[in-house]
Amino acid sequence: MHLKSDQGLRQRLWHYRAFFFTLIVISLIWLISNMSEQKAYRETYPLRFTGFDSVRYATTLADTVVTLDITSNGFRALQRSLATRRTIEINVASKLGKGNSDGYELTISTNEFSEVFTSQVDMRGVESLAPVQQSLALRLALRERKAFVPDIEKVRFQFEGMTGIFGTPTVKPDTIWLYGSRASLDQIDHIEAQPQTIGGIMKSGTFEVKLDPVWKKFSDVRPSATKLSVFLPVQRYVQRTVAVPLRIVNSDNVKRIHLYPNQVSVSFMVPQSEYNKYTASDFSVNVTIDSDSLSSLHPVVTAFPANVRILSVSPEEVQYIIIK
Repeated sequence: MHLKSDQGLRQRLWHYRAFFFTLIVISLIWLISNMSEQKAYRETYPLRFTGFDSVRYATTLADTVVTLDITSNGFRALQRSLATRRTIEINVASKLGKGNSDGYELTISTNEFSEVFTSQVDMRGVESLAPVQQSLALRLALRERKAFVPDIEKVRFQFEGMTGIFGTPTVKPDTIWLYGSRASLDQIDHIEAQPQTIGGIMKSGTFEVKLDPVWKKFSDVRPSATKLSVFLPVQRYVQRTVAVPLRIVNSDNVKRIHLYPNQVSVSFMVPQSEYNKYTASDFSVNVTIDSDSLSSLHPVVTAFPANVRILSVSPEEVQYIIIK
C-alpha cells in the first residue's frame, strides 16, 4: 500500500517538473523574442548650451535635459540604461547673430539639431533616434560690468647679472572687466596680481602673471581674464663715471663760497645702448649751506636721467670756505 502511494507521488512530481520546465523554456523564448524586437525606448540626457560668452551673459532660463525616443532592441536598451549618460551639448552661436545685445530669448527647434543628437549619443545598435520635445528654451541676460586696471606691484622681477628694465613694461590686457550683479560688483574695488617672484631674467620677454581671484568670493561674478601677460624690455647695464660741478644752495647772508673740491665724480649704471648718451649736464649735484653748517658738506644728486641708476658720489664730503 505504501509502495503504490510513493510511486504515485513521484509521478506527480515528475509531471510538475516537466510543466515548470516547459513554462520556463517558453518564457525564455518569449523574452528573447521580445527583447530582440526593435522598439522605441525613452531616454533622458543632461543638456548644456554652449557657443555664447558665459562671462558676459548669465543664463536666466534654460532646459537642462532632453528626452529622446531611441529605437533599438531590448538588450541594447538594457545596456544603455545601466551606462552613464554623457551630457549633450548644443552650440547656439548661430542663433545669436553678430554684435552685442542686452540679452537673448531663444526657442530652439530640436529638429534642427538632430545631427547633434546622433553625434553625441552612443548609436551602437540604434535604428533611429527622435527628440520628444519639439523645442528647447534658453534665455540669456547681459551681466552688469565694471572695469579695473590691474595692479602688478606685488610681483617681484629678479634680474640676473648686470641686466635690468630698459623702457616701460607693458601689461596685456590693460583692463580687466568683471561681469556680475551690481550688488556684487560694488563690493570689489581693486584687481591685483598674486604675490609671486619671477627670477632669472636676462633678456627681454613676456611673462605670465596670475591675478588674485577676488571674484571667486561672489558666485555670480565672472572675469574677462584670469592672468596677465607682462612684457619686460631688458638690457645689459654697464658702469660709467662723470665729473659733475657742484651747485650751492645757500642762504642770503652768504656772499662768496669756495668749495674744495668744486666737483664730484658720479658713478652710475647705464644701459649699454646709451653708454655715450649722457654727459655732466644731465646730472645735478647740490650742497646746502647755511649759518648752521659744519666745516664739511654732503653732496646730494638731485637730478639724473630716468634710465640711470646712481651707484656712488666721490668724495662723499667736500670742504668749504665762506668769504664775507
